[in-house]
Amino acid sequence: MCDKSKTCPQYQLNFRKSEVIGPNAFALPGGYVVITDALVALSKNDDELVAVLAHELGHVKKRHALRQTLQGTLSGLIIIAITGDVSSIASGLPALMLNLRYTRDLETEADHYSLAALDSACIPTKAFATILLRLEKSHGNSNTAPEMVSSHPDTIKRVQPFLHHKSTC
Repeated sequence: MCDKSKTCPQYQLNFRKSEVIGPNAFALPGGYVVITDALVALSKNDDELVAVLAHELGHVKKRHALRQTLQGTLSGLIIIAITGDVSSIASGLPALMLNLRYTRDLETEADHYSLAALDSACIPTKAFATILLRLEKSHGNSNTAPEMVSSHPDTIKRVQPFLHHKSTC
Protein backbone atom coordinates (compact mmCIF):
# COMPACT_ATOMS: atom_id res chain seq x y z
CA MET A 1 0.00 0.00 0.00
CA CYS A 2 2.83 2.42 0.74
CA ASP A 3 6.58 2.47 0.49
CA LYS A 4 7.79 2.17 4.09
CA SER A 5 10.89 4.23 3.37
CA LYS A 6 9.07 7.24 1.91
CA THR A 7 5.34 7.59 2.42
CA CYS A 8 4.25 5.08 5.02
CA PRO A 9 4.46 6.24 8.63
CA GLN A 10 5.63 4.00 11.43
CA TYR A 11 2.61 2.30 12.98
CA GLN A 12 1.56 -0.60 15.13
CA LEU A 13 -1.65 -2.34 14.11
CA ASN A 14 -3.83 -3.65 16.94
CA PHE A 15 -7.05 -5.65 16.71
CA ARG A 16 -9.48 -5.35 19.59
CA LYS A 17 -12.84 -6.84 20.48
CA SER A 18 -15.30 -4.42 22.05
CA GLU A 19 -19.04 -4.71 22.39
CA VAL A 20 -19.17 -1.01 23.34
CA ILE A 21 -17.22 0.41 20.38
CA GLY A 22 -18.62 -1.92 17.73
CA PRO A 23 -17.28 -1.73 14.17
CA ASN A 24 -14.66 1.00 14.17
CA ALA A 25 -11.04 1.92 13.57
CA PHE A 26 -8.98 4.78 14.94
CA ALA A 27 -5.44 6.09 15.19
CA LEU A 28 -3.89 6.96 18.53
CA PRO A 29 -0.83 9.04 19.34
CA GLY A 30 2.45 7.22 18.79
CA GLY A 31 1.33 5.47 15.61
CA TYR A 32 -1.04 2.98 17.21
CA VAL A 33 -3.87 1.97 14.90
CA VAL A 34 -6.79 0.03 16.31
CA ILE A 35 -9.27 -1.94 14.21
CA THR A 36 -12.09 -3.70 16.01
CA ASP A 37 -13.04 -7.29 15.32
CA ALA A 38 -16.54 -6.06 14.52
CA LEU A 39 -15.16 -3.95 11.65
CA VAL A 40 -13.25 -6.96 10.34
CA ALA A 41 -16.50 -8.96 10.44
CA LEU A 42 -18.36 -6.12 8.68
CA SER A 43 -15.88 -5.98 5.81
CA LYS A 44 -16.53 -8.06 2.71
CA ASN A 45 -12.92 -8.35 1.55
CA ASP A 46 -9.31 -7.46 2.28
CA ASP A 47 -9.44 -4.37 0.04
CA GLU A 48 -11.99 -2.80 2.38
CA LEU A 49 -9.79 -3.42 5.42
CA VAL A 50 -6.74 -2.07 3.61
CA ALA A 51 -8.77 1.01 2.65
CA VAL A 52 -9.68 1.64 6.29
CA LEU A 53 -6.07 1.10 7.30
CA ALA A 54 -4.95 3.59 4.62
CA HIS A 55 -7.34 6.17 6.08
CA GLU A 56 -6.03 5.59 9.60
CA LEU A 57 -2.45 5.78 8.34
CA GLY A 58 -3.37 9.20 6.96
CA HIS A 59 -4.16 10.24 10.54
CA VAL A 60 -0.83 8.79 11.74
CA LYS A 61 1.21 10.36 8.92
CA LYS A 62 -0.29 13.80 9.53
CA ARG A 63 -0.03 13.41 13.34
CA HIS A 64 -3.74 14.18 13.76
CA ALA A 65 -4.04 12.83 17.30
CA LEU A 66 -1.37 15.23 18.54
CA ARG A 67 -2.67 18.12 16.44
CA GLN A 68 -6.21 17.54 17.72
CA THR A 69 -5.06 17.56 21.33
CA LEU A 70 -3.16 20.80 20.80
CA GLN A 71 -6.07 22.36 18.88
CA GLY A 72 -8.53 21.47 21.63
CA THR A 73 -6.34 22.96 24.29
CA LEU A 74 -5.65 26.10 22.28
CA SER A 75 -9.33 26.61 21.39
CA GLY A 76 -10.34 26.32 25.03
CA LEU A 77 -7.68 28.78 26.15
CA ILE A 78 -8.67 31.32 23.49
CA ILE A 79 -12.36 31.12 24.43
CA ILE A 80 -11.52 31.51 28.12
CA ALA A 81 -9.30 34.49 27.32
CA ILE A 82 -12.04 36.15 25.29
CA THR A 83 -14.94 35.45 27.64
CA GLY A 84 -13.08 35.33 30.93
CA ASP A 85 -15.47 32.51 31.89
CA VAL A 86 -13.98 29.15 32.77
CA SER A 87 -17.06 27.46 34.20
CA SER A 88 -20.06 28.02 31.97
CA ILE A 89 -21.29 25.84 29.14
CA ALA A 90 -21.53 28.96 27.00
CA SER A 91 -17.76 29.35 27.07
CA GLY A 92 -17.25 25.70 26.07
CA LEU A 93 -19.70 25.65 23.18
CA PRO A 94 -17.66 27.82 20.79
CA ALA A 95 -14.57 25.72 21.55
CA LEU A 96 -16.54 22.54 20.86
CA MET A 97 -17.78 23.90 17.53
CA LEU A 98 -14.23 24.90 16.55
CA ASN A 99 -12.98 21.44 17.45
CA LEU A 100 -15.71 19.66 15.49
CA ARG A 101 -14.83 21.69 12.39
CA TYR A 102 -11.15 20.94 12.92
CA THR A 103 -11.91 17.21 13.33
CA ARG A 104 -13.90 17.16 10.06
CA ASP A 105 -10.94 18.79 8.32
CA LEU A 106 -8.62 16.09 9.68
CA GLU A 107 -10.97 13.37 8.43
CA THR A 108 -10.94 14.94 4.98
CA GLU A 109 -7.15 15.12 5.06
CA ALA A 110 -6.94 11.42 6.02
CA ASP A 111 -9.39 10.61 3.20
CA HIS A 112 -7.09 12.34 0.67
CA TYR A 113 -4.13 10.35 1.97
CA SER A 114 -6.15 7.13 1.70
CA LEU A 115 -7.27 7.88 -1.85
CA ALA A 116 -3.68 8.47 -2.98
CA ALA A 117 -2.35 5.42 -1.11
CA LEU A 118 -5.02 3.11 -2.53
CA ASP A 119 -4.45 4.40 -6.04
CA SER A 120 -0.66 4.00 -5.81
CA ALA A 121 -1.16 0.40 -4.60
CA CYS A 122 -3.66 -0.31 -7.40
CA ILE A 123 -6.39 -1.13 -4.89
CA PRO A 124 -9.86 -0.07 -6.04
CA THR A 125 -10.72 3.18 -4.28
CA LYS A 126 -14.36 2.11 -4.28
CA ALA A 127 -13.42 -0.26 -1.42
CA PHE A 128 -13.24 2.65 1.03
CA ALA A 129 -16.61 3.98 -0.13
CA THR A 130 -18.35 0.63 0.24
CA ILE A 131 -17.01 -0.08 3.74
CA LEU A 132 -17.79 3.47 4.86
CA LEU A 133 -21.39 3.22 3.61
CA ARG A 134 -21.81 -0.22 5.20
CA LEU A 135 -20.35 1.11 8.44
CA GLU A 136 -22.82 3.98 8.48
CA LYS A 137 -25.68 1.58 7.79
CA SER A 138 -24.52 -0.68 10.64
CA HIS A 139 -24.80 2.30 12.97
CA GLY A 140 -28.38 2.84 11.82
CA ASN A 141 -27.47 5.68 9.44
CA SER A 142 -26.60 7.68 12.54
CA ASN A 143 -24.91 10.39 10.48
CA THR A 144 -28.21 12.24 10.15
CA ALA A 145 -27.08 15.12 12.36
CA PRO A 146 -26.16 18.32 10.54
CA GLU A 147 -22.51 18.28 9.49
CA MET A 148 -21.89 21.38 11.61
CA VAL A 149 -22.35 19.33 14.80
CA SER A 150 -20.67 16.15 13.58
CA SER A 151 -17.06 15.06 14.05
CA HIS A 152 -17.02 13.55 10.55
CA PRO A 153 -17.92 15.02 7.16
CA ASP A 154 -21.15 13.90 5.50
CA THR A 155 -20.63 10.30 4.38
CA ILE A 156 -22.27 10.71 0.97
CA LYS A 157 -20.00 13.67 0.18
CA ARG A 158 -17.04 11.81 1.59
CA VAL A 159 -17.38 8.74 -0.61
CA GLN A 160 -17.85 10.62 -3.89
CA PRO A 161 -14.12 11.02 -4.67
CA PHE A 162 -13.57 7.31 -3.97
CA LEU A 163 -16.44 6.25 -6.22
CA HIS A 164 -15.50 8.52 -9.15
CA HIS A 165 -11.70 8.25 -9.00
CA LYS A 166 -9.99 7.25 -12.24
CA SER A 167 -7.22 4.80 -11.41
CA THR A 168 -3.69 5.39 -12.64
CA CYS A 169 -3.07 1.60 -12.73
